[in-house]
Amino acid sequence: MLYENEISLPDELEVKLNATTSSEDEYQLKVSCYYVVNITRTLAFLTRPRDNEPFAETGTGRLMVRMRLAQDASYNTFYQEEDYPVVKYLKQPLHFEVELTRSSDPKVALMLDHCWATLNEDRDSRPRWNLIING
Repeated sequence: MLYENEISLPDELEVKLNATTSSEDEYQLKVSCYYVVNITRTLAFLTRPRDNEPFAETGTGRLMVRMRLAQDASYNTFYQEEDYPVVKYLKQPLHFEVELTRSSDPKVALMLDHCWATLNEDRDSRPRWNLIING
């Protein structure tokens, strides 16, 4: 039995990594493994994490976000200020678009885990309504 796989580096990535050799062909590596049928072979390997991989430190703080309520799951049309209050049935899905604003770092991404609504700006006030749970 023959197992073959081809590994390649796309042209646009290669050009970014090595702009001086843009006239060369893209990088390709072909890997072939031959196996005798009905014989089992085992291969094991360990990888060591790289020391230079970026990581985010755990922290707390306040971020400025903009949240819009879409009329449906297509996110093409959003409710306007004059449409509020919007009437929805209990357990009916709400489709929110949330955008991080005033961030000077383009590498910062917004990942919502929990999101809730209150009657005023105090995030710990009651009553509280969960909008996103385990997002």
